[in-house]
This record gives sequence, C-alpha cells and structure tokens, in this order.
Amino acid sequence: MMAELPNELPDLSRLKSANGTESVDLGSLDNESSQPQLLIPIVGYEVMEERARFTVFKLRIENLGTGDMWFVYRRYTDFFRLYSKLRGLYPAVKLSLPRKRWFGDNFDPTFLDERVVGLQNFIDSLLSQEELLKAECARDFFCLDDPPSYADNIEETRAMLDAMEDTIFQLKHQLKEKESDIDRLKEEISVESRHKEHLFSIIQEAIQDCPQCSKVFTRISHVENPEVSKMESSSERRTIESDNMEV
Repeated sequence: MMAELPNELPDLSRLKSANGTESVDLGSLDNESSQPQLLIPIVGYEVMEERARFTVFKLRIENLGTGDMWFVYRRYTDFFRLYSKLRGLYPAVKLSLPRKRWFGDNFDPTFLDERVVGLQNFIDSLLSQEELLKAECARDFFCLDDPPSYADNIEETRAMLDAMEDTIFQLKHQLKEKESDIDRLKEEISVESRHKEHLFSIIQEAIQDCPQCSKVFTRISHVENPEVSKMESSSERRTIESDNMEV
C-alpha cells in the first residue's frame, strides 16, 4: 500500500499547505500564458520490489487557479538528475538535496520519512525561485506543460497496483515455503528426539547389570544433556545440604 503522509492540503485556495509547502505564480514566467499558482506536496511513497528494490515518491501537483490536479511518481534518482541539471544551468542558485545513503537500510520507514522531508524542502526551494521553473528539465519533472490526463493517471496507478499485487503474491509464496520448511524441520527434530530417547532406553536396559558401564553411560548422558546434569547436580547439592543439617 502507498504510504500516505500526514497533513493533507485542505484548501486549494490557500497559498500554503498545512505542512508548509510553497506555491508559486507561474504567470510571471511566461508572458504568453497566464498560469496560476502551484502547490506540489509529496503525499506518499511506495517501496517497489520488482527486478530491483526501490522507492517511488508520489507528488501531487495542484493548479490553484483552475482546480486541476495530477500526480507524478518519481524516484530519488529522478530528483538527483533534476538537481544536477539545475545546478549546471544555474550554478549560483542554492539548492539542497538529501544525500545518498551508502550504508544502512534505505527502506527503513523512519529513514524514508526523513527523506520525504528533505525532498519536500528541495521542491519548496525550487518553487520559491521562479527562475528555476523556466528550465525545461524542471517543467518536465513536474509535467507542467503536459499534465497527465485522468486516463494516464489511472493507467499509471493500475500499473503500480499490478506490480504491488505481484510483489504480494511472491511474498506470500515465499512465506508459505518458509512455513513449510519450519514445519518440516520441527518434524525432523521431533523424530530425532524420539529416536534418541528410544536408543537411551535400550542402552539403559542393556547395561543395568554393569555398574562400570552405567557410570560411563551416565557421563555420556550428561554431556549429551547438560540440563539433566545441572538438575542432578542441583539435586545432589540439596541432598548433601540436607544431610549436613541433620548432622
């Protein structure tokens, strides 16, 4: 399931969302078209498991003037490419992007929540610097000039759901295999345990008339069953203590 983030935007007429995401008036960027303000919050993410494991972040682009809204799905590598292109086009502009994580679990929920905060700050910084939204790479990243249609969003969502269903099916299959392996190992352990008890019983009966053999067998039993040895030693200590008290 797509991990939904808190603080959804309650009112499209507001210039800032409940979580502080920035909006920008694109009308000043293009004299030929009067484009209204935008809000671009990250509203969720999903860890995908196909050929390789990766995280997809869900961005909601809102046109405050027309009420139009669409979603785009981007990986961290997409953000990094955009960041690199913008730095190349505008060297003097200050932008900050969360660094790559080389060690640790990149799919830990706490880490992903922190990454969402960092990526949201990157988006907000980009929106606050109108010059950056003139760049083709930025407009393509957010699909500003060619927003995906409702059908496109449906198809993209369906593709993601299909991928998730396939992942769930594979995980369930793996879980069943593991459970089957566990049951098999439990049964093998039970059989070995009964077999061992049976052998011990046969040996005890065979050597009951040989004191020396019984001593050797007792020592072997203690090595094989240290818990039994501890219990017997404890019992012997209690017996000795009791005898000493009586004396």
